[in-house]
Amino acid sequence: MRGSLGDLALMPGMPSEPTLRKLMAERPDFPIIARGSNGVAYEIELEDAFAFVRGLEDEKRKLVDARNAEIRQLGFELLGDDAASAATAPSMLSSADRKQILEEELAAIRVGERRRELVRKGPVIAATGDLVLFIADRMKSLPDRLGKRTHVSREVLAALDRLIEQDRRDIAARMERAVDAFSGDEDTDTAI
Repeated sequence: MRGSLGDLALMPGMPSEPTLRKLMAERPDFPIIARGSNGVAYEIELEDAFAFVRGLEDEKRKLVDARNAEIRQLGFELLGDDAASAATAPSMLSSADRKQILEEELAAIRVGERRRELVRKGPVIAATGDLVLFIADRMKSLPDRLGKRTHVSREVLAALDRLIEQDRRDIAARMERAVDAFSGDEDTDTAI
């Protein structure tokens, strides 16, 4: 779509007309169809000019980022080995960088929850505890249920009862170890 310099300046993210004129003067490769003069407007391919100006801004941003990285690297070289641990310290990040990192982390947590890769720890622990109690009760009643449905000797039922009781103790010990693995975080509402 063709338009004037004023049309280009009205597009979101574009600089003012005077700034655009300055860019045109500095950059002979600025995409102009026809130059304007007194009483005659510039004729510009708006999409091409928009992309050109945005590309210039991206180049400026990359140059600034590269310069900042060089300055940080010089600082690390001057500080020596102690700078390596300071490179990741929150105080070395700008508030905008810290905010962006936190927002990205929060977004990643939300995505993980939606994908069901992360769930709240409290309900999982409660549901696991209920399941283990159900299994333990069913195991404990197994010899009685078996004795009522089949003709098994009391000795076999007693042996089965002892085996089940030992299994229940083993399961309880494993559950205690699993709970201990989570005991470092008392907050039962955190995601796991």
